[in-house]
Amino acid sequence: MQPMASFHTGVNFIVQVERFVHNRYRVVEKGLAKDPELAESIAAEKADNLVKRLQEPDFRARRVFELTRNPLLLTNICLVHRHRGGLPHKRARLYEECIDVLLEHWREAKELKVGVTARDGCRALQPAAYWLHSKEGRTQATAEELKPHIEPVLKAVDLEGRHNRGFSPHDPR
Repeated sequence: MQPMASFHTGVNFIVQVERFVHNRYRVVEKGLAKDPELAESIAAEKADNLVKRLQEPDFRARRVFELTRNPLLLTNICLVHRHRGGLPHKRARLYEECIDVLLEHWREAKELKVGVTARDGCRALQPAAYWLHSKEGRTQATAEELKPHIEPVLKAVDLEGRHNRGFSPHDPR
């Protein structure tokens, strides 16, 4: 199993994070805007705002700052910051916001029909995530393997049938 990617620590760490955040915002804003110059300006402003937040003493003193060392988690921080315009102060709340953005708002932004709230999505995914992580080295599963872990929860939160379209492992969407 390969180690998870991370930024190198030390003096250049902050530079790496700043570069990552600015590049991420630039790509996202250019992809969404009709005016490239305006997109560049918006990206720079939002990235500067996030970088400033990441460098504030209260943020750096909390365990939330540790999340910036991993590019995937830093991407999630960027997603939350872009969607919410800020970051929560607590690590647990940041994880909740990541899930909310990924399960609800990201799909809405892509103009995909959302039939599942983030809360219900979490409830349905928790047993599957627990099962996946309960065996060391397991990093993927087929729909058939996930089915017994997800379907009971889908029924419990009333997501069976038309309400879980695009969420069930058997839905082609």
